[in-house]
Amino acid sequence: MTTLRIIIVNWNSGTQTRDCLRAIATQAKKECFRLESVVVVDNASGDGSADGLEAEFASFATTMPLHVLRNADNRGFAAACNQGASGATADYILLLNPDTLTYP
Repeated sequence: MTTLRIIIVNWNSGTQTRDCLRAIATQAKKECFRLESVVVVDNASGDGSADGLEAEFASFATTMPLHVLRNADNRGFAAACNQGASGATADYILLLNPDTLTYP
């Protein structure tokens, strides 16, 4: 089965990151791919948009392992993507903006 790591760079994204994660969790149940992990890289958000994500999505851990990396400063989109991709062993890496919703 094809494996996938999804990287979402969050910076003051409000509820968009949560909406994006909910959409991914719905698709992960379809089992057409296996998620190695979903990595949210928070670029020093000041709005609390990354707070509590791991706890909120813990019930999806078997189909959507979630890791949140927090940066002390905004490293920029490209650096955050590279940070999220570090150590990946998945067949594919998908970079998503937090305002993305996945559909079947």
